[in-house]
Amino acid sequence: MIIIKKKKQKSKEKKAKKEKIKIQSKEDILKKFEFLITKNEELGDLARGIKEIRTEWNKIEAVSPKSEHLLQKKFSKLNESFNYNFNIYKELKENDLKRNFSLKNQVIHELKNLDFIKDFNKLQVELKILQNKWEEIGPTFKEHWDDLKKKYWSEVHIIQKKINAFYSKLKSNLKENLENKKRLIEEVKLLSEKESKTAKEWDILSNQFKELQEQWKKIGPVPKTENEKIWKEFRSYLDIFFNERKEFINVEKNNNKENYESKIKLIETAQKYVENIQNDSNPVLIKKLQIKWKEIGNAGRFAEQKLWKKFRHQCDSFFEVKNQTRIANISAEKENLIAKKTIIDKFKK
Repeated sequence: MIIIKKKKQKSKEKKAKKEKIKIQSKEDILKKFEFLITKNEELGDLARGIKEIRTEWNKIEAVSPKSEHLLQKKFSKLNESFNYNFNIYKELKENDLKRNFSLKNQVIHELKNLDFIKDFNKLQVELKILQNKWEEIGPTFKEHWDDLKKKYWSEVHIIQKKINAFYSKLKSNLKENLENKKRLIEEVKLLSEKESKTAKEWDILSNQFKELQEQWKKIGPVPKTENEKIWKEFRSYLDIFFNERKEFINVEKNNNKENYESKIKLIETAQKYVENIQNDSNPVLIKKLQIKWKEIGNAGRFAEQKLWKKFRHQCDSFFEVKNQTRIANISAEKENLIAKKTIIDKFKK
């Protein structure tokens, strides 16, 4: 238990460390961004600088939703300041402002359409893409900017709230799923302790194990730190049972080997009777084989049914060929009778 706690703590610390590094990287970029805005450079240098910052920012993976939201908001504010300062120097033409206005409205429209996405992993990715797209679009009319920005952040907050609610529910579901899977482990453990002496008992237990496997598959995911551990424990009891069942089947096969070989010989004998039916079609031959079949006993539950089908096929073939021969003989006798009657009629004449 102590080892598991240590592993869990280590995993948690590793994740927190990675999160801290990503947050620090983003904060470093924000400082770099602030410096770019305050210093006076040529337009070409400013354009290259903002491109580099945006590229670096987009390369960093998303952090926790709460931290990501705050960092993105700071970035957006700096981006807004940069765009306005940059375009004061650049003296944007009226058509550029119109184009950016249209593009930003398009982003807002696309944000609204994200509500139809049910896959939350995809939803996060699409949100990030649209946020990056928004930041990359240049400034628009200042008199419309506050209203436009308000609409944008309103849609972002709606989606972010939806994502946060999903992960909150998912966290709760993960705990519930973990408890359900632990319950199945207890059930499978109890089943593995039961003793089976007959093939029927093994089959009943086997079906119960398979049913528990199906229930396991239907239960949703559990916390990643627990997933591998509980699966190994659950699987260990399945392995114990099915290995013991395999040993039982092997023993059963060995015990029925003699019966198996005896029944193979009866099938071969029946086949010879079918092949020799023209010389001897006495049904007693087959009936004696059927009596012997019953006397031999079971050849094993996996082999018995297959052997019986083969034996039954030879028996049916015997009587079918015998019947066809009898019909052919009757037909020949009728033809002979007609021929002889014809000869008698000729003598009479």
